[in-house]
Amino acid sequence: MLIVLAGLPGVGKSTFAAALATRVDAVVLAVDLVEDALLAAGLPAGSTTGVAAYGVVERVAEAQLAVGRSVVVDAVNDDPRAREQWIGLAERSGAETHWFELRLADPDRHRARLEGRGQRFTRLPEPGWDTLAPRADALDGWAAERWAAERTVLDAAEPVEALVAAALRAVRPPRP
Repeated sequence: MLIVLAGLPGVGKSTFAAALATRVDAVVLAVDLVEDALLAAGLPAGSTTGVAAYGVVERVAEAQLAVGRSVVVDAVNDDPRAREQWIGLAERSGAETHWFELRLADPDRHRARLEGRGQRFTRLPEPGWDTLAPRADALDGWAAERWAAERTVLDAAEPVEALVAAALRAVRPPRP
């Protein structure tokens, strides 16, 4: 099973990914962790490094799916090309795929989460609040895409346990 997360930085994707992965016995593959490692290895900061991180996570996810492991991809996925790469992976691997977008409607709460999490990585800088507007617009563009109806939007203001319960209902719908 391939579970792909999306959402702006600071909404709680990584916390949700860890909790969900525990419940569905999946590995979490976080694009930010890979990008931080690439930067620590000496690659220059920039969009190319971010694209490379997505590519590394895709390859590792493909290998994990090939040996029967479930995968949770923890990434912003605000670029349509990133989302297309996960669609391609799902098609190539034949993996059952579930998309979850986390949203936090209260801007004050979102900003407090983003700015309150501190520096989580050794090399990858945390995004500033002022960088999120274009990324939010890109995520809002999902409505026009072919798989928009396939994603489940979750309210990140809810406790993580409630988000996991909602995700489990989507992943394992009740049988009639």
